[in-house]
Amino acid sequence: QPTKFTESELSYESVIGDNTTILPSYDYNCIMNLDGGCKAKTVIQYEKLVERSTGPAEANKMAATIVGKPGIEVIAEEARECVWEELIINRKGLRTSVDRDGNGPPREAFALTQDQLVLINYELTRVREKYSTGEWVSDPAAQDLVASVNMYISENDAEIEEMIS
Repeated sequence: QPTKFTESELSYESVIGDNTTILPSYDYNCIMNLDGGCKAKTVIQYEKLVERSTGPAEANKMAATIVGKPGIEVIAEEARECVWEELIINRKGLRTSVDRDGNGPPREAFALTQDQLVLINYELTRVREKYSTGEWVSDPAAQDLVASVNMYISENDAEIEEMIS
């Protein structure tokens, strides 16, 4: 049975070690087994995937990324929107997060502190800066990631502003 770890038990110093330097490296599979290396082929945003106006296109992006891969069968493009509607809108198939019944803890029970939101925004900003420059400027997956990160930063900023006022 898993137990809850304290923040200090999960600290960098406890897990990695004090004054330890980790050199950047690529996973063996990125180098040897992935066509194009460790670079995202596409970015799927959950909020877009379950939204009526953007869901079918987001699902199609996902399918288009894996079409033609050995051992993976993908439904025909003309059927994808219908399947998406059956799964997400009509709630057929396996349960997903959109099927939550509202009987669990209230959203407020999962609230982050202002300090946590600031730290999250710090990391999101770092990611946005990295994927907004250099080789990433012309990469469609990087630009999708930047758009998603911008949305999350805006949401966090609004929540922080609400805490302050």
